[in-house]
Amino acid sequence: AIAFYQKGITVDPNAIDAWIGLSACYLDKDKPKLALEAIYKALDIDTLSAEAWFIASSIFEKLDDREKAIESITNAVNLDLENTDFKDGMCEILISYELYKEAEIFIDECVKQFPQHPFFSICKAFVSIKLNKPRKSKQAIGKLIHF
Repeated sequence: AIAFYQKGITVDPNAIDAWIGLSACYLDKDKPKLALEAIYKALDIDTLSAEAWFIASSIFEKLDDREKAIESITNAVNLDLENTDFKDGMCEILISYELYKEAEIFIDECVKQFPQHPFFSICKAFVSIKLNKPRKSKQAIGKLIHF
């Protein structure tokens, strides 16, 4: 797949999808520095690409750069407010960095916006347990039973 995306970039150096795809491939191959170079090229082409910011967040998380991971996933979410994958990613990053209070606020907004999305209820139950809020956890688990 790397060769495919590299060929696409050779044909059109401004093919943002090729840069994003190349970055994702490098990330899958555990080459985060190459992934970062490719995603920066994508963002040079279009700084408003939510998909590029989403991939960037995964790269920064892999590189243990908490601040840039959160900044990148925040950009992705803000650029595409309806994308549940990006919001799932935000939940995962906040939880992985044990930012439970921030996660709780974000997850509550997600549950309101997407009440039928079970992942947010799972996150809500987990975060509520971590914050020692058994009533909220029980409510979230109860909601999961009805999915």
